[in-house]
Amino acid sequence: LNSSWAKMLVVSDIDDTLKVSHVKSFFDNLANAGKAGPVFRGMVEIYNELVTANDLDLVYVTNAPESLMYSSHTHFVQYNGFPVRPIYFWTSGEQSQHKLDTISGLLESQKYDSAVLIGDNGEKDTIIYAEIRKRYPQIPMKIFIRTLY
Repeated sequence: LNSSWAKMLVVSDIDDTLKVSHVKSFFDNLANAGKAGPVFRGMVEIYNELVTANDLDLVYVTNAPESLMYSSHTHFVQYNGFPVRPIYFWTSGEQSQHKLDTISGLLESQKYDSAVLIGDNGEKDTIIYAEIRKRYPQIPMKIFIRTLY
């Protein structure tokens, strides 16, 4: 991640934010795990427009286990034309802390002027993003949550 010029960090979830996964249904989530879609309409265009700004870092942060979902999520991003950017998967430790720890680490390792957090209400994005905003009140943040459930 080359952030020497970046002023804004954009963090995006993948499942049920970009990809229709139905994470709240074990069977639907399992059935959709290896698929390259469907994609929520308009998201590819929005993300590609976002990355045309040269003062922005886009990363994907997912609670999906790297050992199971690396190939699937990497293929999903590439196949559907999303910007190819780093994907931070859950690899070890407490899965419920992964997004919080990863986003905190990114914000602490770089000097961002602002942040945008994009997720959904399927798991805990709303809670995690609110905690990030609370931890970093000096960084202006926008939070966008896709309401599916």
